[in-house]
Amino acid sequence: MYSFELLLILLVCILAAFAYKHFAIPLRIVDIPNARSMHTRPIVRGGGLVFVLSYIVCFVTFDELSIGGSVENSVFLIAVLILSLVSFVDDIRGLLPVIRLVVHFGCALSVVLVLRSLPELPIFRSSVGLPIVAAIAAIVWSINLFNFMDGIDLIAACQGVFVSGGAALILLYSGEYQFAFALSVIAVSVLAFGLFNIPPASMFMGDVGSVFLGFVISVLAIVTSATDNISPWSWLILYGVFVVDATTTLVMRVLSGQRFWKPHRTHLYQLLALRLGSHVRVVALYMFINVLWFLPLAVLATVRYDWSFTLVIVAYLPAVLAVVRYRRALSEEG
Repeated sequence: MYSFELLLILLVCILAAFAYKHFAIPLRIVDIPNARSMHTRPIVRGGGLVFVLSYIVCFVTFDELSIGGSVENSVFLIAVLILSLVSFVDDIRGLLPVIRLVVHFGCALSVVLVLRSLPELPIFRSSVGLPIVAAIAAIVWSINLFNFMDGIDLIAACQGVFVSGGAALILLYSGEYQFAFALSVIAVSVLAFGLFNIPPASMFMGDVGSVFLGFVISVLAIVTSATDNISPWSWLILYGVFVVDATTTLVMRVLSGQRFWKPHRTHLYQLLALRLGSHVRVVALYMFINVLWFLPLAVLATVRYDWSFTLVIVAYLPAVLAVVRYRRALSEEG
């Protein structure tokens, strides 16, 4: 089902990426290396615009990408357009962090307020409704999560494909074909971009890509979780490697008295890239963990819905311990 449409989207996105690269270079839409960078040469940035435009076109073309009624769809689409425009301007000219944060919160707030329902969070043998504030915070954190972790070639693209593709598989298993298709559109569009982000990358997704992924995937996580076809905890498990690396790093920096709001290169994936001298090895390691550890537990969290909260703990605890241990060891080596 939808195989022809997905193949067509993949091919069109590949051609669009070639075209974007052709026009971006003379327009000097390039990333210049700085002290925080993990690369040493100027590279085309803002390539995420390819899969952003792909999703927007598909959203207005296919009814299957709808997230609800006309009001929800309109507000969601406007939020995606605003976020993408602001983020692309940020890629080209740079914006103050406070401006970006206000836009992130504003778009998250507008979408959450028009959603018809928010998911119930199963916790052991009971459930708790997801508060509006928590839903907004989750979207903003997801946006910044993809932004924080987009620091080496291919890692954010692979995680975007994994999370959206993994959730699509779970929804297919549950018989929810509409949202499975919507998530598959994201997966194949990002996959097309990823071909240009393979180390050594010729194109970066930029904020326009990472912000889009963090926003759209988190909104779809909230919407699909409210249908009970996928556990909200399954989504959190799919996010696993990004949540654990970014959150553990942030907490460790705060506890050690570092200026956690300053740019840095101390995420575990960055330390590993410096230690191994290879972006490919790090991305392969993270995806290996995703496929063999987080994906099976995410599937099980939906199959055994009542046990899903416990499975989050099972999934996260060893991952957190590993990040703490190896991050400390690699930091001491450096």
